[in-house]
Order: sequence, then C-alpha cells, then structure tokens
Amino acid sequence: MTRRSAQPSWDGLARVWRSPQGVTLLLGDNSNALAAASGECGDGDMTTLSVRHIISVGNSEKTRQVSKMCEEKDVQDVRHARCMMPDRLRSDAEISIDESYEPLVMLSAAFAACEEAVASKAEADPQAAVLVHCDMGHNRSPSLVLAFLLMRGLSLREAYRT
Repeated sequence: MTRRSAQPSWDGLARVWRSPQGVTLLLGDNSNALAAASGECGDGDMTTLSVRHIISVGNSEKTRQVSKMCEEKDVQDVRHARCMMPDRLRSDAEISIDESYEPLVMLSAAFAACEEAVASKAEADPQAAVLVHCDMGHNRSPSLVLAFLLMRGLSLREAYRT
C-alpha cells in the first residue's frame, strides 16, 4: 500500500471565530494547511482571507509536508509552528491545560501577532487569519481551538457552539 501525500484544498475549511480586532480563526486539516502554505487563494468567501499563521498540531508525515512546503516556499507572510498534542491518552494519563500549555502558547502568540499587525495598518488589507489544523481536523485541532476560545473569555457552551 502506497501512502499518498495530501493535496492542497480549501474544501472543509471552517471559519470558527473572529476576534474583536478582526482576526479570523480557521480550523482545518492538512490539505487546508497545504493550500494556505502554497499561497493558493481560496474559493468563494475564502478569497478574502489572508492566512498569516499556520499552527500544525501533530507529527504525521502529512503534517511534516506542511512544514516542508513553508520552508521551501520561504513565504515571508505566512508563519508556521508545529507542536505535539496526543490524539489518544492512556486511561491513567493526567494532563493540565493551562496558560503555559505549549500548543496554547503558540496559538495565543500567533493570534496576538496578527491582531497587532491588523491594529498597526491604517489601510484596508485582506482579512488576517490564523489556521489551526491537524491531520483530519477532527480531534486535536478542534480541542486546541476550544481551549483557546475558553481562554479568550467564551463560556464552555459558547466555545463549543462556536
């Protein structure tokens, strides 16, 4: 069985939340991250997005492909960070998700940088966005986004609905 690499695609990309400063939080999978890293424009209402940061949550071959593309393209407008976050935990595992949790620190820093850039520009720019992704966009990245929204002051119910 041959492993296929992910192909860039905007299909399935979700706009999750927009900060008061105008930065959009996106949630997706590897194919969405590859599309953002390659500089391809989205389709439909995604054409207005300007992905500034890609946060990869995982260490699969497909996730490493996003890192490699960012390095090869040397895209200065898109910053990339990768962190590990387990998809499955042992029944006796203990985790503490607080403000010092590495994936949250990365996501918070990316959002702060985008918000600062948006605030410092006087002219209208494409909408700044931060994309959080894992392999399929089903477990790790949504969990990280949920924790991030809680830290931004949303209630658990609001964050979950968002």
